[in-house]
Amino acid sequence: YFFYLYKTNSSLFAMDQQTTVSTEMISTKIKVKGFEIHYFKIGNGPQKLLIFSGALGKVTNFRPLTENLDREKYTIYLWDPPGYGFSRPPNRDFSPGFLYRDADCAIALMEALGIDKYSVLGWCNGGCTALIAASKAPDRVEKVVVWSCNAYVTSKELDFYETTRDVRTWPDERRLPQFEMYGEEYMSKTW
Repeated sequence: YFFYLYKTNSSLFAMDQQTTVSTEMISTKIKVKGFEIHYFKIGNGPQKLLIFSGALGKVTNFRPLTENLDREKYTIYLWDPPGYGFSRPPNRDFSPGFLYRDADCAIALMEALGIDKYSVLGWCNGGCTALIAASKAPDRVEKVVVWSCNAYVTSKELDFYETTRDVRTWPDERRLPQFEMYGEEYMSKTW
């Protein structure tokens, strides 16, 4: 389950952090709540979607999804929360309340972009954050789609999380893309 969700490909959306890729796709950063937040804007449709990645995810994880959404119907915002993907520095802060802080940051991002109404989509930790954002901004969030997220954590899951702490033991196909994005030292310290 864990390693399947975190499969990445470093060539996806290969570009620098301040690039206009086409008239339909923009990659840039914006200052939100004291953080430089990286996001992609894809499409020009009237329905706005904010997409949340999972733990250690990044905007590039959603390429298959974004390639198949109607860009005339949707405007898609993919964002890297503080400490993820291209929204670094700072290092990721996993202290208690981090999902709530991410939700606040996501709401502030959409406010900074001037987006009043939008739907949220998220998987894994991003799904939890999307649910929190929807509960904090019910007048702004129109619809919620989440998958593979937990409403609570069982003792079996805690045991599993403990077995994944040593990132050096992850299979190469899961570990190496994370090391490429974050570096071994960062991954070992943060995860």
